[in-house]
Amino acid sequence: MPLIIEQSFPLGRFHATRWKMGAFGDRYGEWPPSPWRLLRALVNRWFQWSRETGSEDRNALDRLLLELSKELPEYYLPAHTTSGEPLKQYLPVGLEEKYKYKKNAVTKKSEPDYQYRDTATALTDDAYRAIAPNDSVFWVWHNVAINDGQLLDELLARVLYFGRAESWTHLRRVEQLPSRLAVQAVRLHEKRMAASNPVLAPDPQSENRLRLLFEPTDHSDIAHRDIPPGTRWYYAVLPSSPRIRITSRHKTRYPENLTHIQFTIGGQVLPTVKYWCLLTEQFRKRALRELCRILTGSTKCDFSSLDVPTKSKMRGFTGKDEYGEPLADHSQAYFAVLPDGDGKAARLAVWRYAPFSQEEVEALLAATRFPLPWDSASPKWKIKLLPLPFEMPLAIKLMGTSHRWESVTPFVPPRQRRRFRKNGRERPGETPESIAAKLCQRIYGITPLSVTSETSEEWPYVHVGSRMRGQKNRQRMILPSFRLVIEFAKPITGPIALGDSSHFGLGIFRPL
Repeated sequence: MPLIIEQSFPLGRFHATRWKMGAFGDRYGEWPPSPWRLLRALVNRWFQWSRETGSEDRNALDRLLLELSKELPEYYLPAHTTSGEPLKQYLPVGLEEKYKYKKNAVTKKSEPDYQYRDTATALTDDAYRAIAPNDSVFWVWHNVAINDGQLLDELLARVLYFGRAESWTHLRRVEQLPSRLAVQAVRLHEKRMAASNPVLAPDPQSENRLRLLFEPTDHSDIAHRDIPPGTRWYYAVLPSSPRIRITSRHKTRYPENLTHIQFTIGGQVLPTVKYWCLLTEQFRKRALRELCRILTGSTKCDFSSLDVPTKSKMRGFTGKDEYGEPLADHSQAYFAVLPDGDGKAARLAVWRYAPFSQEEVEALLAATRFPLPWDSASPKWKIKLLPLPFEMPLAIKLMGTSHRWESVTPFVPPRQRRRFRKNGRERPGETPESIAAKLCQRIYGITPLSVTSETSEEWPYVHVGSRMRGQKNRQRMILPSFRLVIEFAKPITGPIALGDSSHFGLGIFRPL
């Protein structure tokens, strides 16, 4: 029955250098582990076991070591191991002359003092072997008969590190190899072959192979030799690592008929109605960035540099066609903050007439991964958006049929239709009611019977979306807002959104 020892490295690396190599002079490190190192580790643990048990009989240890050294082991190495990224360390190499400035006693000027010395350092690489913590190395001796298996188990259990002190290890004796071990055995050869690693092992043909096993490395018979007497270099040809197949990223399938997505708003300081438009503007900007990343694979998105097909796929968020012209039918998505019964920000909703594509849904969900600022003056005030189930209806019924519609969010007249002239006089006929009526006729083709304005102290002035002034400067404006009730002659099917920044949550109406 073969002897099998399983060895694992919980920290994910085997950190050891070959014989007669300095800690920072071995570019590759030892791999596979050396049988000579294993025997010396068992010897050192025997002294610990002897102190713990009080047994000083070395005959059992000598028989165990002699049996392990009469045959070279075979290795079953993990398939996916590699040389780890070398650790960079600065080591002292001696004193070197440097200079520092001192003041001349006569001239009172600073001059260099070359009698100053400092420690010189050199940057070195420390190599190791990277191995997964859940992978194991199996040592196999086919013709070894261990009479005292309990002693071997006790010594293996006491080996805590192998090689360097930070190279933790677990060793144990097992009955058989795992059934699903898909690697071939690695044998030690006497002749050096191409692409082979040297491994120090006791020579089974030498009768004095264990004579200096107990001696330290500075012993007179070892210090002046390349390798200890009774040992020799063997060579192991490592199997090529199997090719790692990159699996395609799993893509989540979302419902095909989604026309609205909602997010609940959470945070310590929630934005008031004055800042709702700024919040939706920031969220749309982040959703656009994520959509561009999904479509192009690049984290940097410049609309002018995109190709025509990509621009066409982003028109549902940008509100522009592939040639940069605004969509006349307002078919792009609406972003709005929907209030609760007390008028506080409760949910952020995104909706439109046409269903969202898979990429657009993924971009909206990805835009909620990080907190979102809603006021540039207080960047620490951020909110967190949490997606709600897709099948949940809108918090406020926006899509319906009714004669009468009332404001859910503030209505702001378009900036090109100014109520007051530059001299301060009111333009005749340019009231919020008349402007809303003209917008209904222009956008929906229906003239309302009446438009009434309700005064509200909650909606005096609101921030509206950014607009370009010149070529480089953007200016946010604060404009007066109004609450309106629109009545039509026949039932109208919504949603209805009018006025400035209607796609950013202003001027949203609901049916009564």
